[in-house]
Amino acid sequence: MTFRIDRRSLILTGTLGLGAYAIPGFAAQGPNWIVDGFTHNVASGEPSATSMLLWTRYVAKG
Repeated sequence: MTFRIDRRSLILTGTLGLGAYAIPGFAAQGPNWIVDGFTHNVASGEPSATSMLLWTRYVAKG
């Protein structure tokens, strides 16, 4: 399988990708999916053929 990239699509993709850095609102705004209490993200995981088990840490307020 060969994947060919022409010059026009390379320039267009590069311009759009680098243009995201020029918009300060995207960089200044943090991710909106963070839930209070899950401060350590995913600690470990155990994938299988039909499921995925994730370990994380939740710190309750108080």
